[in-house]
Amino acid sequence: MVAYSVKFILGFLAFIVFAADCTYSKPNVVFIVADDLGWDDVGYHGSKQVLTPNIDQFAANSIRLESHYVNPLCSPSRASLLTGRYASSLGLQHSVIIQGQRVGVPLNETLLSEYLRDAGYATHAVGKWHLGYFAKEYTPTGRGFDTFYGYYNENGDYFDHTSNLDYVLTPKENVAWGLDWRLDENGEFNLIYNDFGKYSTDLLTERAVYVLQNYSGSEQPFFMYLAYQAVHSGNEDQPLQAPQEDINKFPNIYDSRRRITAGMIYNLDRNVGRVLDSLDQLGLADNTIVLFLTDNGGPTLNCDFSWGSNYPLRGSKHSLYEGGVRGVALARLPGSGSLKSGSVSSQLIHVSDWVPTVLEAAGIPIPSHLDGVSQYTSLMNGGESARSELLHNIDQMTNYSAVRVNDIKLIVGEWHNGYGGCDHFADWATPPGSTPMSSYVTENPTVNCNGQQPSKFDMDAKNCWSDTLQMTACMYNITADPCEYVNIIDMEEMEEIREEAIDRLKFYYTNAVPPKWPLPDPTSLPPLHNFTWVPWTDDVTMWN
Repeated sequence: MVAYSVKFILGFLAFIVFAADCTYSKPNVVFIVADDLGWDDVGYHGSKQVLTPNIDQFAANSIRLESHYVNPLCSPSRASLLTGRYASSLGLQHSVIIQGQRVGVPLNETLLSEYLRDAGYATHAVGKWHLGYFAKEYTPTGRGFDTFYGYYNENGDYFDHTSNLDYVLTPKENVAWGLDWRLDENGEFNLIYNDFGKYSTDLLTERAVYVLQNYSGSEQPFFMYLAYQAVHSGNEDQPLQAPQEDINKFPNIYDSRRRITAGMIYNLDRNVGRVLDSLDQLGLADNTIVLFLTDNGGPTLNCDFSWGSNYPLRGSKHSLYEGGVRGVALARLPGSGSLKSGSVSSQLIHVSDWVPTVLEAAGIPIPSHLDGVSQYTSLMNGGESARSELLHNIDQMTNYSAVRVNDIKLIVGEWHNGYGGCDHFADWATPPGSTPMSSYVTENPTVNCNGQQPSKFDMDAKNCWSDTLQMTACMYNITADPCEYVNIIDMEEMEEIREEAIDRLKFYYTNAVPPKWPLPDPTSLPPLHNFTWVPWTDDVTMWN
């Protein structure tokens, strides 16, 4: 009896040790999100203007995801990234959440931070939130994050950390101007005033490194969501901001706006390098999933007061052309079975796929209602993508939508020119500052356009129209024509493929929820809250 008890106890202790090892062998997870970074705003895509040595080095030691798709705007992409749902499943498909709106990710949706927290992870958010904050339940610490350092809104000043409401006049004395910089933790919501004058990209990196240092030698896995402000435009009075020493790196770019943008990108790159170096130096890199991505394509030629570049892809932020939705993305996954470092993946991946991918990597059951699919096995083994189609977006307010089925993209409707200064959202825009612009060609581009770019005067090539359907619609073979030169929607041999794509888009329309995009709540305005942006109501009901 005694011998049996000893064996039982030893076996039980061994099981506990085994269980503990299993629990804490879960991979750490770090998401690094750049804001509005264009396809041609990184060196490894062949840019002849910007310098991104750290991101390029990471590209050489990770998987380059060259068919990684995001939404064409900030809030929808971030919502998809953290929920595993299409934006149209959340009511966030129309536009971004602006200051003072009573909108957020619905509370009946579970975020990746909540899944991981419930599995024993420590969870930290750093940087831009932009997923709702009208009630505390919608803020990061109400959505599964232990701590949050950063800002709630869409944009702000990089140095004084104030944010202004775009829909009101913009002088700083205006009622819609307020501080938006904070540290939320331990149930407290603390505004930060003493970071005035410090560049936000540097501050966010300092916080990220501090978070990482707390897990050096720790057995507890962690999730850090690091969403940089860069390179999104700031407030309208001074939309482009970078430290002067970073701007001075680019005397060859004669256009001052693009030169400042290059400085912003260069500073971002240096800070991304600091985070990646910290993972190495702290001994965390080997067991950490690292995803670097942009939230949407770059805004070009003053779109949203920004000067990014997606060349040679067509389109800008806001648009459903490739320049708006095919995003820069790099991934590094622990494990010897993963794709070889430096490999280039053409696997079709949507930003919503990262929730199920991470859950599978962590051994957590994947909920069946997600729109995203796990790409873990595909990335680990280099196999086919787990998806053959994806929804780019459905916006019932503008009737502008797009779906990808195998190689084919169908776009229905057209986003209106001129909004936010986006007069060239359907163009193939080379970045300003090249001499001459007509000679701008990326070095070793990763996208082969397979044809001659249409002239800017060739309106037939630029127009999205179908004579067959008698409506605004266009269709492209993205594999053969990634730069969307040739609209194939009316070709006779495309009839069956066209009808299949239309049927799939109709399916997604049937399952889409109505968009929520109300006017700002006047009770949110900063003068009512000591000239700060804060959660302003206990009522968690969203407005439509």
